Amino acid sequence: MKQTSYNIAIIYLYRFDIPEEKFEKFIKSYKKYKPNLDHELIIIFKGCREYLIKKRMAFLKYYKINTVIKIYKDIGKDIYTYYKIANEIDYKYLLFFNSHSEIMQKNWLNFLYSYIQLNQVSLVGCSASFGTPIIINKNGSGKNNFYKILKNFYHKLRNLFLLKYFKVFPNFHIRTNGFIIEKDILLKITHKNLKKKINCHIFEHGKNSLTNQILNLNRKVIVVDKMGKFYDQDNISQSKIFWGSRQNDILVADNQTNLYAKSSAKRKNELRFYAWGK
Repeated sequence: MKQTSYNIAIIYLYRFDIPEEKFEKFIKSYKKYKPNLDHELIIIFKGCREYLIKKRMAFLKYYKINTVIKIYKDIGKDIYTYYKIANEIDYKYLLFFNSHSEIMQKNWLNFLYSYIQLNQVSLVGCSASFGTPIIINKNGSGKNNFYKILKNFYHKLRNLFLLKYFKVFPNFHIRTNGFIIEKDILLKITHKNLKKKINCHIFEHGKNSLTNQILNLNRKVIVVDKMGKFYDQDNISQSKIFWGSRQNDILVADNQTNLYAKSSAKRKNELRFYAWGK
């Protein structure tokens, strides 16, 4: 029997400069794994010209996708747009997807929705990381030449600046794609001008990130895999979701998970080390 909940808005943000195939992949995956929870699908066309919107609308009509359409100017990064629409719509729970998203498993909304309703849980994501822009040296051994000395000096100067805004490793944070949160909680999260790229990075993985602000309220933050199993900051590095193993258990793929999947073995080791330190 179809369950009923009119509290959920699923928000897909499509930017004008993203290939058409990305839009089609999301819609096809949404159609293939259409959730059995009542919800509103909202598609944001950001910076798109009229002809492009009409073309995408024809694709939606072909696949019989009912949706609410929002058209925004190309201002700010994704997080800026998430806040803009959050202030315009009236749903208890907001679930955000970026332009590169592709749903990978049935029951995805059931998993996310069931966990966000649990006591003390205020943020549920599809992927997370320990990564930080603070440079950590994987290998400190070996001969030092002028290039290495100069590079290390640059990293130290860079780290001094970044330490004001970011934590050192491990820096647990939910990635801001494929996450669900109560609208009222999202709007209470403090942030600086989200038209600036640096502030969007701080919002996702800075000292004052969305994740850290919620944890500081003694609320729980969890990640869900494609089997419906959840992880928190204590065991997330054991998951097979993001930049590790073969990412076998990822619930929602995107450009970053695809980057890892297509990388060489050497590059995968580098990405895995950045995300998990191992």
